[in-house]
Amino acid sequence: MLSGKVAIITGAASNIGKAIATRFVAHGASVVLADINVADCQQLASILNSSKAGVAEAMKCDVTVASDITKVIHKANKSFNNKDPDIFYNNAGFHDGVSSARSITDLDKAMSINVKSVLESIRQAGDVMRKNKSGCILCTGSTMGLLGDAVPSAYSISKAAVMGLVRAAAAELANDGVRVNAISPHRVESRSLDSLLLEKIFPTADTQQRLHMIENYMTKRVVKYEDVADAAVFLASDYGKSVNGHNLELSGTFSV
Repeated sequence: MLSGKVAIITGAASNIGKAIATRFVAHGASVVLADINVADCQQLASILNSSKAGVAEAMKCDVTVASDITKVIHKANKSFNNKDPDIFYNNAGFHDGVSSARSITDLDKAMSINVKSVLESIRQAGDVMRKNKSGCILCTGSTMGLLGDAVPSAYSISKAAVMGLVRAAAAELANDGVRVNAISPHRVESRSLDSLLLEKIFPTADTQQRLHMIENYMTKRVVKYEDVADAAVFLASDYGKSVNGHNLELSGTFSV
């Protein structure tokens, strides 16, 4: 499905990033694995290159530094026969340690990693792709962008902003043949968080009612990392050529 395509994945050392890279290579893509944790990317590249499907390269990248994104795009071109990237997946994300939107420090940190990096990725990848009149830019969103009171608000605000960026960029780049979309998995860390989230959404429900919801509805559909990767393959391939400016929500409970 991705034969002959060149892809860049930032945040490639994360579980989602690794799953996406594995699927992309299995479908014939040549992939640059970019992450601050370059050692994990190098290890994954070695494994993927032994699969005899696509090929992979690893590179250290801090998505909050614009010049690092530039270097990754240049590396993709240089490593894969002077071919510009067809796919740019921004999977970098941050949520640990952020709390209230009232904290300027927390909000600035979340916005820098979760929003500014997406904006810069879209700008740079979009400039390259629009010259070739084709390309696909993807990013990892979150359903938490819709639930500002259920998670640290600085994080949810940043993820809501990403959706605005995706829609605006999709409209701007559409005439140049470049598509921009997001994938938003709904992740619930543990049963205690399930109950906490339900308590906020259904404040009048008692403990037994919330437990009933968890056992009978929230544990039936399990979304794995590979499911996110399969969604990415679909959106990046010709099968997703008519999808633009869309946030694909994967609303099952995340498998951890």
